[in-house]
Amino acid sequence: MPFQIISQCEDGSSTQSPPETSSSSSSISHRQDPSALDSQYFAKKYDYPVEGHGNINYKNNKSSYVEDEQEETEYDPYAFDDYPDYEERIIGLEDTDWDEDEDDESSSAGDGSGTWLDFLNGIDPKRVDDKDKPTGKKTHHVVIAGGGLGGLMLANLLEKAEISYQILERAPEPQTTGAVMSLCANILPVFEQLGLYEELRNVSFPCHSYRLFRDDMKKIGFYSSKGDKEICGYDRLLFARPELYNILLSKIPGHKIHFSKRVAQVMQDENGITVKCTDKSFFKGDLLVGADGVYSGVRQSLYRQMSEAGILPASDLKAMSKGYICLVGCTDALDPRKYPAVTSTTCYSAIMISDKDPFTWATFTIPGHKICWNIVIQLTDKESEDEQFRNSQWSSELGEKFRAQIDHFKTPFGELGGLIDATPADKISRVFLEDRLYETWNHERVVLIGDAAHKILPSTGQGAVVALLDAVVLANQLYELDGGPHEAIVAALQDYRRQRFKYVKRQHEAATLNAKIQFGHTFLERVLRHTVMTYLPRSLQKRQMLKDATYRPEATFLPPAPKRGTGPVVPQKRSKRYAREQAEALLASEAPYLPQVGAEAV
Repeated sequence: MPFQIISQCEDGSSTQSPPETSSSSSSISHRQDPSALDSQYFAKKYDYPVEGHGNINYKNNKSSYVEDEQEETEYDPYAFDDYPDYEERIIGLEDTDWDEDEDDESSSAGDGSGTWLDFLNGIDPKRVDDKDKPTGKKTHHVVIAGGGLGGLMLANLLEKAEISYQILERAPEPQTTGAVMSLCANILPVFEQLGLYEELRNVSFPCHSYRLFRDDMKKIGFYSSKGDKEICGYDRLLFARPELYNILLSKIPGHKIHFSKRVAQVMQDENGITVKCTDKSFFKGDLLVGADGVYSGVRQSLYRQMSEAGILPASDLKAMSKGYICLVGCTDALDPRKYPAVTSTTCYSAIMISDKDPFTWATFTIPGHKICWNIVIQLTDKESEDEQFRNSQWSSELGEKFRAQIDHFKTPFGELGGLIDATPADKISRVFLEDRLYETWNHERVVLIGDAAHKILPSTGQGAVVALLDAVVLANQLYELDGGPHEAIVAALQDYRRQRFKYVKRQHEAATLNAKIQFGHTFLERVLRHTVMTYLPRSLQKRQMLKDATYRPEATFLPPAPKRGTGPVVPQKRSKRYAREQAEALLASEAPYLPQVGAEAV
């Protein structure tokens, strides 16, 4: 199995995220109009539960707005507050220490004024553009729990598909933690379709090779991607994770993202889904997407319900494997006189593996004269359990004892301690590297993407790519629904899982093996590393890497990306709806020039 560049964990940097706040949504089938931005008006006009303004009352399976001050006149078995054991039904959320996760590292100011970046910059553009007004198209309303990379990618795609959605993010504000990330030919065509490819290239460096060293800087491995671009069509791009986060976030209207929302409970029936957040706000929609990270609140709520019903596979009840802990950071701009390599326009990447201690560390140059770095520590079983309870959250604190262990580590840019000193303390993060592939990704109207469904080790640099591809395939399924009934929603979510599972499983297995080679320090893992480095043909590594690049699903409701590269691509089923709409548009454009029925021939 080929080595690949170490990247941050899955849906962003190697971050873990607590359960994203639950999503909200209404079953409205059209886009929101400007007047709907007034929360009280919006709630009453569209029967939409707005945070802090009322409760959902399911009488006769119909939703109706009820003021907080009013009392319900009859017992409602579906009203959350009527459950005597409500606090216990919160799934222990209040007592749980949640790890930050990349899928959960975003949020936004749902104030209706432009995008989140506009809000942060004090810009006050028009509250709603013409494109946000109702279109009259029948679509479902999608609630996305989690505003990390996976959730934001899905939102960007739904925006293009004109499918109604809202994002609910657990974090109180947009998050910018995380270090290096890489994207490759599997996902870059979709960025072209979205019109974001050039914007991404402007904040990235292409990576044409990487080197592996022992802790004394003796080279033990090398991979060159020379010739790969001609075959797969794209360079591998490396960049700081916040750059991609900001690009995706900047395209989302501010009023479609809510922050400080954590999922407390999820309920669903054949008419829709309802979510209650820990702040007692309610949200309703046609389907719920759990993009809320490795400690997904959506997944926990869904699995609890399925377990109580006796339909959850036993394998999904097993705990996640926690064999490593990772420290990541990104320096401020460095002095080129001291670090001349930062002036290059390509990424210089290097991985150092200790012969004596359970440490692996890496460095990557990125635009802005910066260097991203990370340290992966292999844990014993006892250490894993101890660390789990002592440090469940991301932490920027580096104790003196730990600094004494790592400061002297050699890198191509001097000692690692120098890079740590050049990194702001609030930009240094620590997180567990979990390893888990769940069997259950969906049930009825609830579906999981990204780390919520599968946590992949960062050893292959595919964690974020896998989450982004989840969003692409799911968006295709939602577009094809076109406002279908309950049965169609269930079938679409099942088909999403069917399309993705075998490819994710392949990446999960590859990442697990590569982690043993790159991060492993047991006797058998050292033997495995020596065998691979010494005897595995480079041609075999390149062949496998190019094979992985053949799977690249695109958004079937957008014009396809330009054909790049000479290599093969796994065929993708095209959208019947898109083909029909394009044919209708073409016919409409040519209608004035077509002969009228009964008209005399010229």
